[in-house]
Amino acid sequence: MTTPRVIPTDSTTSFWSQRATLSGINYVFTFRYQQRSNHFVVDLALDDGTLLASGVPVVCGWQLFSRWAWDTRMPPGAIIAVSKSTNTDPPDIGELGENARCVLVYYDPI
Repeated sequence: MTTPRVIPTDSTTSFWSQRATLSGINYVFTFRYQQRSNHFVVDLALDDGTLLASGVPVVCGWQLFSRWAWDTRMPPGAIIAVSKSTNTDPPDIGELGENARCVLVYYDPI
């Protein structure tokens, strides 16, 4: 893998969508906070709205979309939520972003 790149996020709210360009392809991320289980889930779509993955739990230390690696429309690199502390619990509201405990990181493929 190559040098990691932080995907900017703002988890001060319980629902938001954002665009990111990964390996030259535009994607739309939609984040939702699940109050019952106290964690975020994320949907990933192409820029035209084509849904690629839905309801993926944001868990620290795991490649979020590895289950869909066979789908050539998915980002070719790895997207991982990384904790900046020893606390590897899933990020809570306000804990996912550049100035927060966890960051979403993209590793371009080699």
